[in-house]
Amino acid sequence: MLKKTLYPKTKRIPENGPLVTVTEKMDGENLTIFKLNGEIQFAQHNWIFSMDEMLSDDRSRISRCKGLKYWAKNHKEDLERDLVEGSAICGEWMRSTAKTYPAEVVEKDFYMFAKANIGEGPDGLMLTNIWWNRDLFKYPFANQAIPDYIGVVPLVDEGYINPSKEVLDAMYEQYTSKVGGRKVEGFVICSNNVIRKYLRMRKGKPVEYHEDWRKSA
Repeated sequence: MLKKTLYPKTKRIPENGPLVTVTEKMDGENLTIFKLNGEIQFAQHNWIFSMDEMLSDDRSRISRCKGLKYWAKNHKEDLERDLVEGSAICGEWMRSTAKTYPAEVVEKDFYMFAKANIGEGPDGLMLTNIWWNRDLFKYPFANQAIPDYIGVVPLVDEGYINPSKEVLDAMYEQYTSKVGGRKVEGFVICSNNVIRKYLRMRKGKPVEYHEDWRKSA
């Protein structure tokens, strides 16, 4: 006879489940800014630019993000001072699409939606420890405070239940009304550090949400 427990104990459900946050999906260009080996670098689309390359007059090395070169020049010393070594901030570059939003909504050029670490992986540079938890956004910065030249994507709602499509539909109507009926591309829902998109704009026009279509299709 052998004394051994094979079947594991069943865990009890927590009184409060994981926090679910719903943020506005801003219509910008995906941009990651990071600091590695003391150097600020920019990752956008399929390219990574060093600060020197970003500020270069060589047109073959100019970023596709409108206005990013001049923003980088203006905040070069700020970023070098503020970002922690090995840290990365991910977000939306809004300069190209800012004119489609009211001025009070897009007051900054870059809106953060995640934080991460950056380092060398088997295939080169890679992001690790990507977190969409807004409470953690301060940690890539040396003084653990988001500087005033960096924005954060707007919070729509938070709770402890993953919203269904019907709940998101109602939330979308309430939110668009709250923000004056302006264009809202959709939401990003984060639970247990897993994100999902809920899109309501297609080719600039409002549509019903469907899981099986792409925004640009």
